[in-house]
Amino acid sequence: MSLLKIKHSTLRHIMATVALVLLSGLAFAMPDDKNQPIELTADAADINEAKNISIYTGNVDLRQGTMQILCDVLTVYHVDGNAERMVAEAKGAGQIVRFKQQTPDGLMKGRAMTVEYFVDKDEVFLIEKAWVKNVQDTMESDRITWDRTKGRIKGGKAAKGDSRVKFVIQPNNNKK
Repeated sequence: MSLLKIKHSTLRHIMATVALVLLSGLAFAMPDDKNQPIELTADAADINEAKNISIYTGNVDLRQGTMQILCDVLTVYHVDGNAERMVAEAKGAGQIVRFKQQTPDGLMKGRAMTVEYFVDKDEVFLIEKAWVKNVQDTMESDRITWDRTKGRIKGGKAAKGDSRVKFVIQPNNNKK
């Protein structure tokens, strides 16, 4: 079938699928990162053992292996003494949560107003003003999810978001 005979909406769907495949193909986290200790620094810590919640505020820097999350406020939810879920938030005007992670193919970076990290599932959710750069390609949406173990990235409605997804995919000759 000729490309000209394909409906515009079908072509858009095909291009979005191809873009997701290209982005997700490079998005595996380093295999040993999940087994590394979680380290963090902050200006203040409020640890409530009775409620199994720890709140870190001010210049929070969380690291696990090659992953790093920088934010204003980090809330850690514990189960049986272990971190189960972490919610990083940007609270100040003009602030944003930033993360980066080394993958086997290069550095993956992202930003959003809120980043949720589910430790056991090894999943990262970027919520509101979400942007991810994987080596040279980028994805933007209101919501992006990244399964670090499976190397799968979803954006927009596929990630339970409301907005469309925008991709910028560089030709192979421009990639590192």
